[in-house]
Amino acid sequence: MKRSDLIWGYSAQLLNIGVGILLLPVLVVTLNSEELGLWYVFMAMVSLAQLLEFGFQPTIARQAAYIYNGATEIKRSGLPTTVPGQLDIDLLVNLIHSSKFIYRWIAILVAFLLCGMGSLYIYTLNYSGDLPTAYASWFLFAGASVITFYYGYFNALLQGRGDITLVNKVIVVSRVFFALLAIILLLLKFSLLAIALASLVSCIINRVLISRAFYNGENKYLKKMQSNVNLNKILWTNTWRLGLVQLGAFLIQRGNMFIAATYFGLTVAASYGLTMQLSMLIMTLASQLTALQLPKMNALQSAGNKLELRNIYSSSVLVAFILSILGFVGLTLLGDPILTLIGSETKLINSQLLALLGLVLLLEIHHSISATYLTTTNQVPFLKAALVSGLGVTVFSFVLVYWGGLGVTGLIVGQGIVQLCFNNWYWPKIAMQDLNLSPVDIVTCGYKSITRIMAKHS
Repeated sequence: MKRSDLIWGYSAQLLNIGVGILLLPVLVVTLNSEELGLWYVFMAMVSLAQLLEFGFQPTIARQAAYIYNGATEIKRSGLPTTVPGQLDIDLLVNLIHSSKFIYRWIAILVAFLLCGMGSLYIYTLNYSGDLPTAYASWFLFAGASVITFYYGYFNALLQGRGDITLVNKVIVVSRVFFALLAIILLLLKFSLLAIALASLVSCIINRVLISRAFYNGENKYLKKMQSNVNLNKILWTNTWRLGLVQLGAFLIQRGNMFIAATYFGLTVAASYGLTMQLSMLIMTLASQLTALQLPKMNALQSAGNKLELRNIYSSSVLVAFILSILGFVGLTLLGDPILTLIGSETKLINSQLLALLGLVLLLEIHHSISATYLTTTNQVPFLKAALVSGLGVTVFSFVLVYWGGLGVTGLIVGQGIVQLCFNNWYWPKIAMQDLNLSPVDIVTCGYKSITRIMAKHS
């Protein structure tokens, strides 16, 4: 992997979570706590709508990777037959058209969910600010999300083709434009409308660039070719499993935001939401090496190259642990002082809870990387665990908040205890058994792999 790939990958993710550090200082200064809390509710609702994507993106990316690495078929389960060096054009075109059909219906469902049910939920929050502005902001932001979903299959196809750096370049360009436009409009006192307008313009730029990136010079002919086989049923076989896994992941990572907004009010929700936004940024950056190397892992799994898979998995886990620890230590020590320095009305949760959250999310990252590796075998063995854990986190957190009176502590403890019962240890164990790795092997193999990468590109 080239150093430039890492730079683009980390830059994209740095900007992709709440537009990273470019927008956040202006956001916390120009919006009051109630407005900021409402914005986090907006983002949580869009995250809920993302469940309608139902796992098609990783499924399509994986199948595209198989095709570009010589697959002659798409299987419902297990690895396909491959002919190295051969690209089955008809199979690729069939995948493109099936993906386009699927995402068209996803966009329609997202529009119904956000504009209908989302608007009703906003009404229940008793927002004391300018309600017409809040609704206008919401509909613009929802419209941007619908456009993003409609063209979402391009991201999957490009990842499968191995052009993940190209995807990250598009993300960087569109998110920088979003951040700059949002900052200008926020400083001009556009409030929530500033972020909504910037989101709409940015997503249009993103979709135009991503479409051109896929149908570039040597691939323009694909746009005119017609499909001869419908692959929807085959894609659906593993997709519905990943979709339910995503539902579990949403309940674990985002569901608590609705509990916070409903029972603590928008001001406390703003503090919790800001903390989670920064924590998700740390988690995403920490696991970025895994995301960058996922297309390669799919190809290596298809080729049966377990030795190189051991190196990639070990380096991904080791880097994730190092970056997570550094990130949460920095956030705990410097988060609130920096927010005070820039004049933010909203603060993070207290340092003790922040340290506890860091530990919970560190374990979350480890089992997430392990689960991601297991999907490269074209199977989803963690469906039941994800659903049970997601529901368990939501119910247990609600109990601790509503009847236990633990406040934000209940949200963090609820997630941590439920995940410790199974997911935190079981999926790393299965992945390590599949790769014949021990915890010591992960450190030694990961260190050697990282040093090789650094030496190669130094």
